[in-house]
Amino acid sequence: LKEEFSKETLEEAYLRLMEELEDEEGN
Repeated sequence: LKEEFSKETLEEAYLRLMEELEDEEGN
């Protein structure tokens, strides 16, 4: 991983993925 991929960036992507999964389960 490059330095550009900071922990915050990965954390944001993870949270965004979790939100998408919750939306799919809701529908």
